[in-house]
Amino acid sequence: MIELYAHSGDGFPPQLYAEHVYNVRKMAIETFSRVFEYHKRKDIVKLYLRMIEVAAEWHDFGKLMPECQAILSQSTTSDTPMLNHVDAGVAHCIKEYERTNELYYLLAAWLILAHHVGFADWEELTKLVLVNPNQVLSTTKLYLTKKWRDCRIRDYVDANLTVWEQMHRKIVIIPNSVPETGYGISVMDIDWFDILMCFSCMVSADHADTDRFYGKGFVLSAPYKLRADERIASLDRFVNDLSNGRPDERTKNRLLLYASADRDTSSSWAKDDGPVGSGKTNANNKKALKIAKKYGCENIIGSVPFTNVIHQLVDKAKESLLLPGEYKIGVINELHSTVQFKSWWLRRYNNRWDGPLTYTTCVQYFESLATYHPAAVRKLIHFVNSVVILDEYHQAMPYELWSHGLFLLQKLADNFNVHIIFSSGTPIDFHDIYHKNIVVDNMLTDTEWKLLQKAEKNRVKYYHLGPVGLGRLCKHISGGYRNKHSTLIVCNTTHNAAVMFSLLDHKDGDVYHLSSRLTPKHREERLEIIKERIANGLPTILISTSTVECGIDISFHRCYREETSLDSLLQCAGRCNRNNEFKVGKMYIFCFCQSLIDSGNITTNPSTQRAINIFRGLDKSEWIPAMMTSAVRDMLTQRDMDTIIGIENNFVKGNLRSVGRAMKLIKMQNFTIVIDPVIIERIKAKDITLQYVDIVRNSVSVFANVHRRLLDMAVIEPLEKVHDDMDDPITMWAMLNYDKNYDMDMGIGRILL
Repeated sequence: MIELYAHSGDGFPPQLYAEHVYNVRKMAIETFSRVFEYHKRKDIVKLYLRMIEVAAEWHDFGKLMPECQAILSQSTTSDTPMLNHVDAGVAHCIKEYERTNELYYLLAAWLILAHHVGFADWEELTKLVLVNPNQVLSTTKLYLTKKWRDCRIRDYVDANLTVWEQMHRKIVIIPNSVPETGYGISVMDIDWFDILMCFSCMVSADHADTDRFYGKGFVLSAPYKLRADERIASLDRFVNDLSNGRPDERTKNRLLLYASADRDTSSSWAKDDGPVGSGKTNANNKKALKIAKKYGCENIIGSVPFTNVIHQLVDKAKESLLLPGEYKIGVINELHSTVQFKSWWLRRYNNRWDGPLTYTTCVQYFESLATYHPAAVRKLIHFVNSVVILDEYHQAMPYELWSHGLFLLQKLADNFNVHIIFSSGTPIDFHDIYHKNIVVDNMLTDTEWKLLQKAEKNRVKYYHLGPVGLGRLCKHISGGYRNKHSTLIVCNTTHNAAVMFSLLDHKDGDVYHLSSRLTPKHREERLEIIKERIANGLPTILISTSTVECGIDISFHRCYREETSLDSLLQCAGRCNRNNEFKVGKMYIFCFCQSLIDSGNITTNPSTQRAINIFRGLDKSEWIPAMMTSAVRDMLTQRDMDTIIGIENNFVKGNLRSVGRAMKLIKMQNFTIVIDPVIIERIKAKDITLQYVDIVRNSVSVFANVHRRLLDMAVIEPLEKVHDDMDDPITMWAMLNYDKNYDMDMGIGRILL
């Protein structure tokens, strides 16, 4: 019998078609069973399972075409383009749908079509079936022939379909696990988000078997379990050790917040609104573990607004949650970047979500929930059966997107055993603003919350300097320097931070700069130097953008903040006298003179102007966390609300192409550039010991305009072959001739200057 293949080899024999189909179908079904275990509609889950079986079995059916087999039967990979092998699988499912009128065949065709090009708008399918229910088969055939089939090879596929089906059935013999008929479910009963989850099950199985085949000889670590009881005990010991011998008020308040995590909650939604520096990280972890134990959750996902907070959370998790005999790799996933390699030899470096503890960015988490791209959709299987800690959630996304963010979280909470903890010292009740039917349980009682807020009033004093020139501002900052005070300066743009950095006196090497132009590793090294200087009483100035405001555990005598939104101001104040180690912290708010802006010496961020105007309208007594929800509600205009409602309609309809664009938290294309030459060489050498976290911690992310400038300067090159578009955002790039000693102050910002 002639052997048929699914993937060509790469120095080893090609993979058999029957083997790949069997593995994908088996893994897709196993994954589906776990993902849909808690779904409320058990009747509809059976239909989904039948759809998964069909889609997984026929997804690569077109590879049986002789033209494809000529390429796939080789022991070496080839750049020769294949015929569109998706079309035959779609044709088979449409044919079976016309024969049986069973909806799962139409849905399977939908998944097969999507597994390379991505998930199409769900409304396209619902309109197709509902336009004329009495003539659905005839209208379907005409529509699908035009929309879902490849016109270049359609006639060729149709002429040979029966022969290829016979070949497939001869070598792929798999019994069905659910009946072929008798479902009686219409497309209106189906939630598009469920189909997206099914899509994730199939795509993850397909990619996993392909990666396994091409990664032969590389052993993946066995998955670890959450072991909630043991990690709770470990965390309790850690917190007790921290508080022993510390009778001060700050420690008592932190223990109060930590104890609140023991309260039982009946809702899938909880909120930790303790003030900055009150030990929310430990309290959130305790709460998440208690919820996981109660509801059988398999993992905890920590989501933060900025990448620079991730490593800090991972370090705390290593100290408090890692159990004896465990290693960080496999237990704690540290995910900074959305980059996904395409080449099989680079895929082993792609980020993994299968550990019990995962820390990532809000961009990764929320954009993945609203994506249609197969490489991103595959991670959704790890979002279920989880507790999600949305740390510093007030900055997770633009305020106007929170209505959609809550919509997606509700989908997870309703049917996929997901529980959400909102955590912020400047909390905003978005569910009230957008009138969502959500009940959020507060971890703190009203009495406890007022007690903690009372302690906050004496920690920081606020002063507004008004419009200032560069000379006056530098002179004001230098006054504190003479008193050996540590100072944090936060600007609204990287340009303004760079200007301030260049103007301040560097003679003693005590002025530092921090921004996204530095790699995570370099930022961490820089922060450790600064913390050590402050601890030793040395005068230190740090100039930064807003990346330092959220979650960074560092404390300064004084903070200067360029006028901004109320939440950013309060978060910046959280880095001022954070632990009450100084008599009082001083928080200075300033804005630059209009003449500096008009001349171009200072830049503005237009997206923050409305928030700044709201802040200017507040009385000084209103610079408190309790005003946050009101301030955000005032900022959202009727025009905003109308736009939000329009986009929400696309969410309801499942129009993921539109939804995906709306949920782009970073609107500009983002590119990852590896800086460290040693890491670059290890990637090129296909070093199997290299870890994903090593790559991202030695990389920077830049927007498309900066990426283009670096390309024009010929200082970057692609780490992976770029096929169609030199601006492909999922391709990693390598920086050429990066000098850490020279560039440490500004990172790649010095190159751009």
